[in-house]
Amino acid sequence: MIKANSNVGLFLCLDLIEKPMTKQLFIVLFALATFSVSCNKQCRKTDCHENGRCYEGECLCEKWYSGDECELLFNRNYDGIYKGSYRQQEALFGRIEDSIIVDADQTIPNRLMVDQRFYYDIISDSSLIIPAQTIYTESDTLIVEGIGRYDADWIRLEYSQKSVRMSGAEEQITFSGEK
Repeated sequence: MIKANSNVGLFLCLDLIEKPMTKQLFIVLFALATFSVSCNKQCRKTDCHENGRCYEGECLCEKWYSGDECELLFNRNYDGIYKGSYRQQEALFGRIEDSIIVDADQTIPNRLMVDQRFYYDIISDSSLIIPAQTIYTESDTLIVEGIGRYDADWIRLEYSQKSVRMSGAEEQITFSGEK
């Protein structure tokens, strides 16, 4: 019989006889080894594409990734044409009906391109940011920057568009549209 030191408290009390002790210890070690190997076996055939980690045979995906093997980029859900209207702060005509084409970036899972002109990054489950970026056109160079909100089939972009070549004129633009 093995007893714990009375000063430390009773932590473990095993009733083992000399020879069966080896047998019982073997059974405990075998059970532990089998359990740990079976956990690892579940993840051997699971490929999480470096976008997640395997736990009990299933991928736990990092933020902005989904799918059985974390192979799907989050932004793919927002590809498409959004029909809506533009409103410019200084415009004489109010709202202009138009549409934008939103394309998912193929390498950055939370980035989307607007009309192949500028991009925005999704930063939460309903917010996005348009980081400051330069757009070159035939007649001007523009700096675009702003924020926005989105849902599964709706988007709102609010951004400034500043002209570099034409005396620094700046416009505030809002686009709201549905997919």
